[in-house]
Amino acid sequence: MSKNNNNICLECLECCKNISFDLEIKGPYYLYEQFAAIRNIKIITVKDNRVYFLLYHPCPQLTDEGCKIYIKRPEVCRIYDGRLDPALAKICQLPMEKI
Repeated sequence: MSKNNNNICLECLECCKNISFDLEIKGPYYLYEQFAAIRNIKIITVKDNRVYFLLYHPCPQLTDEGCKIYIKRPEVCRIYDGRLDPALAKICQLPMEKI
């Protein structure tokens, strides 16, 4: 992660529109597919015995113009870097060289 993420990304806002999470695979993969399907969750990737999911759930502070509390956003939003999240890395539009 960048030491100063203050203005690093105001591009795609995918990290503000989605919640990502992962689960350790402890059973047949089709069970994870069923879990995702009945909850309208996308499976993004499977890596290192983990299934990475993406749930569309926009932040309530997100508007058509962007984050309405960007200057005063929480610390978690300041330090989070979607490019390092296996579930968001493939859809995040900010190239790594912009760090």
